[in-house]
Amino acid sequence: ASNETGQYIYLAAGSGSFSRIGDAGANATSSTLTGASAGTYRIYITAYNSAGESAGSNIASVTVVGSTPPAAPIAAFSVSATSGIAGSTTFTFTDQSTGSITSRTWNFGDGTSSTLANPTHTYASAGNYTIVLTVSGSGGQSQATRGVTVSAPAPVIPNVVAAFDFAPASPNVHDSVTFTDRSTGSPAAWSWSFGDGATSTAQNPVHAYAAPGIYIINVTIFNSVSSSAATRSITVNPAAAYRSLVSVSAQTSGVGGSAWRTELTVFNAGNEAATGQYLFLPGAGGSALSRPLYLGSKQSVTFGNALLDLFGMSSGAGAIAIEASGTTITPTLKLTSRTFTSGASGTYGQGVPNVGSANLQTTIFLTGLESDADYRTNLGLVNRSDSAASALLTLYNGSGAYVASTTVSVAADNFQQASLASFFPAVTGRSFSALSLRADVSVAGAVSVYASVVDNRTQDPIYVQASAQPSGSRSTIPAIGRAPGANGTFWRSDVRLFNPTSSILGLTLRYQGASMPVTVLPNQTAVLSDVVSQFGATSGSGSLDILWNGNAGPIVASRTYTAAPSGGTYGQSIDATQAFTSDSYVPGLRSDSSFRSNVGFVNGGDSTIGINATLLSTNGQTLASAFVQLGPHAQTQYSLASLFPTVNVVSLGTVTLQAHTDSGPLLFAYGSIIDNTSGDPVFFAGE
Repeated sequence: ASNETGQYIYLAAGSGSFSRIGDAGANATSSTLTGASAGTYRIYITAYNSAGESAGSNIASVTVVGSTPPAAPIAAFSVSATSGIAGSTTFTFTDQSTGSITSRTWNFGDGTSSTLANPTHTYASAGNYTIVLTVSGSGGQSQATRGVTVSAPAPVIPNVVAAFDFAPASPNVHDSVTFTDRSTGSPAAWSWSFGDGATSTAQNPVHAYAAPGIYIINVTIFNSVSSSAATRSITVNPAAAYRSLVSVSAQTSGVGGSAWRTELTVFNAGNEAATGQYLFLPGAGGSALSRPLYLGSKQSVTFGNALLDLFGMSSGAGAIAIEASGTTITPTLKLTSRTFTSGASGTYGQGVPNVGSANLQTTIFLTGLESDADYRTNLGLVNRSDSAASALLTLYNGSGAYVASTTVSVAADNFQQASLASFFPAVTGRSFSALSLRADVSVAGAVSVYASVVDNRTQDPIYVQASAQPSGSRSTIPAIGRAPGANGTFWRSDVRLFNPTSSILGLTLRYQGASMPVTVLPNQTAVLSDVVSQFGATSGSGSLDILWNGNAGPIVASRTYTAAPSGGTYGQSIDATQAFTSDSYVPGLRSDSSFRSNVGFVNGGDSTIGINATLLSTNGQTLASAFVQLGPHAQTQYSLASLFPTVNVVSLGTVTLQAHTDSGPLLFAYGSIIDNTSGDPVFFAGE
């Protein structure tokens, strides 16, 4: 219109109502509208001025279409190979994706990735891997996957280089020598030559030489690509000499008018004769005496009055050492000894065990000592070496308190014994019902320490041997009891446990399936009187296991005894043992008008074992045999008459028990000889 001020624009979406959306201005012939969404619209205009607004124009229809979005890229790729070798094959991945791509990510399936267009990758380990390519663009993203198989590389077989060592470095004849392969290069086969005609194809063979000499050992090793040889020499020494010690023997008078003497039995358990010497080690710096020894295989000899019979001594006291050698092997001699005195009726005595070189440690302990109105203690030391030695002795009371200490010097190949008060004047006039001792010795393999605890009324002694603190987790007292015996006697057992450490020792005692905890403080001696009754039993007998956690256990002493009619007691000490074996021998048993003998067996294992028991005469002949079956951790005891009913036990004399099990090192055998008149027993541990 010629007089218009402007033009209003009205818009309606679809069939909806109109709305004024703008002003095109006066005299405009066109106008632009933006921002409309896709759809159908109706439009008309009006003119206006100060006088008002004209009628609407014709209605025009318009369709607005949306823009087309971009398409997402399509992922695709190829790989140079579908399989390869770990560590060597390089896979090349080529991107074959289409579309507009702004970014890409490769995931190789082993935790690694790449954003390159065409990456390469080497897998470190064998396996099946899935590769994922993800491509992205303005239209979205897509993925493509492919798999590859990666195999382990074939092993590289190196050349072998032979090497070996052996132990012991300087063995004796018949010692087991272990040869250990130290070769490199993964050998697969071995060929050994030991220099004495023997061979082996084992990797780590064991061999024993039958004769002394220098031997050349050769080993040749092989694998699929190479071979190599190594040579060494070994010096094999003659069989080592047998050395043992009976720490005390006597031909002397004692307290209360007693007269003491020693009975010694030696048995040759080996398969060849043994030759050597008996040595008497005197006290007071005297010179050792020597007498020859010869003993055939499986033969035994008994000296009823050892110092007089062997050395012609009508009086004296000292130790007896035994040295022997064999033709090709170290002799296996077994000893028992009994030092005793005659009472008003019969004899009373103590068994003195055999002490080997391995038992002569630098720190050893004793328990079961007593010094009061009822008992006295004698203390002895023997130096088995060729040079002087000293021992620091420290005494503790039952509660673990320090009592006294002293340093004792012992001349080479000498013996000394005295009352406890002579070594420790501090005990004089005081009463100690429980004492324990520590001995620190200046020289290894030299000194034996022992005690003899004597009943002041009966003069019956028990012998206690010093020993190192036991390792492992268990010691066993072969026999304890609470039971009636012959001639109206009643027997019971006391046990003493000494803790030689600075820590509290927690123990478990096991008897016939029942258990009892015991705690022993540092340096304390626990006294378990009538120990069977402490398990709640009124009677019974069996072995006692002493168990502990840790590396070392207590020092143990036990005494099984009965009351004497005129006061006091008599009995026997029974040492704890860890020496379970397949073969055990008990020489020195007596069965005649003066003595009877019992024998016992302990099974140290968790399963039933069978035991072949054989009774041997002094010349090694088999007198009788028996078979015993024994349950796990069980103990049994027989008289010779009940175990061997086919022999006349009254006329046997001195015999040896030989016990064997095929079940491995689970057996401990022992014997006890009893004076038929006094009823006094002496315990012999099997060896």
